[in-house]
Amino acid sequence: MFRSLFAVVLECLMVLLYLINNILFYFTSAVKVHIKVVNGDVTLSPVGISTVKSVVWKFGINKVAEFDPNFSEEVHIFGNYEGRTTLNKETGKITILKLTPSDSGTFSVEVDSVLMPDSYRLEVLEAVNNVTIIKADSSNSSCELLCTAKPSSGEASFNYVWIKNGQFLSNGSYLTVNKSHLSHSYTCNASNPVSSKSTTVEDICKEAVNNVDIRKADSSNSLCELLCEAMPSPGEGSLNYVWIKNGQFLSNGSHLDVSNSDLSHSYTCNASNPVSWKITTEKAEDNCKGRPIGAIVGTTVTGITLIGFGVAMYLWKKITDAPNGKSGE
Repeated sequence: MFRSLFAVVLECLMVLLYLINNILFYFTSAVKVHIKVVNGDVTLSPVGISTVKSVVWKFGINKVAEFDPNFSEEVHIFGNYEGRTTLNKETGKITILKLTPSDSGTFSVEVDSVLMPDSYRLEVLEAVNNVTIIKADSSNSSCELLCTAKPSSGEASFNYVWIKNGQFLSNGSYLTVNKSHLSHSYTCNASNPVSSKSTTVEDICKEAVNNVDIRKADSSNSLCELLCEAMPSPGEGSLNYVWIKNGQFLSNGSHLDVSNSDLSHSYTCNASNPVSWKITTEKAEDNCKGRPIGAIVGTTVTGITLIGFGVAMYLWKKITDAPNGKSGE
């Protein structure tokens, strides 16, 4: 009877100890988070352990590395961890190289056949790459910029921060810019927990140059003044103009004086702004045909004067040739 009662008490104590052990395991266990970059490495260490006799690391339910001197003095590495994983037989530390996104997950460790309360969650992330700013939309008063980034491969999410002149502007991939501020530079920083990368743009909201045209502005007896004009969208600011003849630079500016002796040549005007350029080429004589009205009027008056003078001289000669003012028979 006494032995039976003792056995029951002992069994109850064992159950109680089991429950206490599980409760303590639950409350003392922790998840150690490690965030690493693709192709990087990670070292995981059993917590509170200085030396080990045997150790087994697992990823989920699958073995990663094992050392048990009762069976072998060699360390065994399993699966795709072979060739890139080392296990320290004295400390139980494991190091994994050349990490890939498929290594993300939860690792656990058994030391001397006892499962340690701590687990290790590994997150392997792609580095930020290919940060780009583009114009997403535009109106007469504002321009919307879009910042995008890509991982080296696969897909990933990033945080975006906009900066102007070293000052924080806003978070998010989109930024609306007033067109009165287009002369400033804008920087987008894309980041995740393992890397960051920035890119800077300016003048991205300016519209492309369009409708470049050459016409005659003025002319004289010796010169013809050409004018180059382009039609950017409203609010785009000034354009730069360059004149070229036969591939050779002539001058800057929208106006060009051409000598009448050079009217047979072709002249090229290049109109540009920081985001685009456009050219047009025309023969000067196509624009400078004819002479200015002032020159035509002057020539006409001169001609009439000469004709009148000639007629007067003819009549005077006829009068002076006739004797006594009479005509001969």
